[in-house]
Amino acid sequence: MEEQQILEKPKRKIDFKLLGIILLVVVVFSFYYFQDKLQRIEPKQIKESNELINELQILATRSHDYEQCLLKANEILAKDQSNKDAWQWKGACEFGLRKFSDSKTSFEKLLTLDPQNAGAKNYLEILNDPRSNLTSLIDVSEQDFGAKLDFIPDSSILAFVQAYEIPAKENQLPIIFSRYNSLKNFNETVSYFEAQFKKAELKFNLAQQKNGNVYDVISKKAAIEYNIFVVKGSPVNIQIIIFEKK
Repeated sequence: MEEQQILEKPKRKIDFKLLGIILLVVVVFSFYYFQDKLQRIEPKQIKESNELINELQILATRSHDYEQCLLKANEILAKDQSNKDAWQWKGACEFGLRKFSDSKTSFEKLLTLDPQNAGAKNYLEILNDPRSNLTSLIDVSEQDFGAKLDFIPDSSILAFVQAYEIPAKENQLPIIFSRYNSLKNFNETVSYFEAQFKKAELKFNLAQQKNGNVYDVISKKAAIEYNIFVVKGSPVNIQIIIFEKK
């Protein structure tokens, strides 16, 4: 019986150089593929975040639905603790709901993220003022607040949001706090206020900050002075604090 010859398949030599090139191509392709995917996802996430912030603004400044605004702000912060806009609206809504301790915490957190934030400094000035009796806030109407200023706010430029009288402790005079939204851009809003100061012949000091302008205005009325904060944003936010002196 003839011996069957077993034919062995020739062994293939591995070309490590070629394999290395292939692996390099795969790695490079994968890097650019996933980078492209991330670049496509990131603008979508930014758009969604901006839409949520705009929703917070509408809830707080138009609907005055502070509960829903606070809920939405907390949803954003659960995903992104560094979102400065969410902290700002969270603090403002907590203030509107008279949750002053929570509001203070939110604005202090905002200042750690944005140390020059004029809005946070404004709120904290009120929250930390030892004269303030924040548990007894009194709502002030748009007409009554406007009457305390040296000029009547133009409703075609400034949309009234809210005003509070903060009764002072120990027989000291109160602080009155208000918020407006501008229907103009930042530069037009600044020009409007400075024109009003000039028309009423008011003395004022201007501090220009990263997030807006702060005006210290000396009133001609009954030894009163007030601060006006014009804060950049969309819409431009105006906060006016009246300090009544003895």
